[in-house]
Order: sequence, then C-alpha cells, then structure tokens
Amino acid sequence: MESVESFNCDVCQLSKHHHASYPISNRKSTSPFDLIHFDVWRPIVESISGAKWFVNFIDDCTRVTWTYLMKNKLEVSQIFVNFFRLV
Repeated sequence: MESVESFNCDVCQLSKHHHASYPISNRKSTSPFDLIHFDVWRPIVESISGAKWFVNFIDDCTRVTWTYLMKNKLEVSQIFVNFFRLV
C-alpha cells in the first residue's frame, strides 16, 4: 500500500488546476478606445467614503485605466453609460 503523501488523485489535481477565464490573446488593439476591458470588484474593506464596490475600465491599446467607486453595485450601469459618453 502506498503512503498518503505519494497518493495521486486525478480529481484532486484537477480541482487545484487554475485556468484563465478567457483565452489569452496576443492581439493588441492598435488605436485607443478600440477595445475597452472592464471589471467590477468588491474590495475587502469599505472605503472611508462608504464605497463597497469599484469598476475598472482599461484601454487595451494604451493601458490607461479609469477606476470608479460605488456604494452599490447597481450604480455600474450608469457609470458604464457615463464612461462611454466621456470617450
């Protein structure tokens, strides 16, 4: 019988495997605002102003980043609209 340390469990190995959410692309945008990435996050600690969420917008070409704080996750739709009016 093998020892516990040398036991190999396929399910255990697969559960520890990390993969990217989306396929990695080597293609980069060639003009600003051609492709904008965005993501909504919840920080571990609430900000001094009471913000519990934030959204990041990142220009794929220039890597310029904009961050907006939100007290409620529902604010993201209006921030999204305002951001695209800005650009």
